[in-house]
Amino acid sequence: MTREEFESKCSALIGERVVRVNYYELEYEGLEELWSEHQDFDSLDHGLDLVMESGSSFGITWGGEFFQYGISLHPLPLDGHVVKGARIQNVTASSRWLSYIGKPILTVDLQWSWVTISDHPTEKIYYPQDMKLIFEGKKEIVLSALEMRGGKALRFMDNITVFFHKGVWERYSKLA
Repeated sequence: MTREEFESKCSALIGERVVRVNYYELEYEGLEELWSEHQDFDSLDHGLDLVMESGSSFGITWGGEFFQYGISLHPLPLDGHVVKGARIQNVTASSRWLSYIGKPILTVDLQWSWVTISDHPTEKIYYPQDMKLIFEGKKEIVLSALEMRGGKALRFMDNITVFFHKGVWERYSKLA
């Protein structure tokens, strides 16, 4: 897949209205709702679905289209992609998504990052690190292929973090 093809695929979100959000997390015995541990963001160990008013669903998780653990978009729900034992939670009303529900997505802005590998240290491999969704009313959500652990942002992990405030995303993305 080329960068242009990926950006075109993501542009399918433009004009859509989110009506439901499902989070996917691995089932850890005795631990509930790990995604909600922090007041500044939701951090998921697998991904999420955006269910749209049109009937479409888009699964967002980490993937390897360009480099392992960049952000990935599927034009279907994640329930066909997740590992057995994943817990699916409808978080439409229980997370900070409620103020975005029913508002159209006006823009999808991908933030590309790069990495080098030891076999080719001078060759940069570009991959999508973040996906910013801008909704009607200039409200933004940033979906990032980061794991948040102990106040640190870690790249190249199998997590998706949802930032509901641009300043919070900017602060943590600089730490990665």
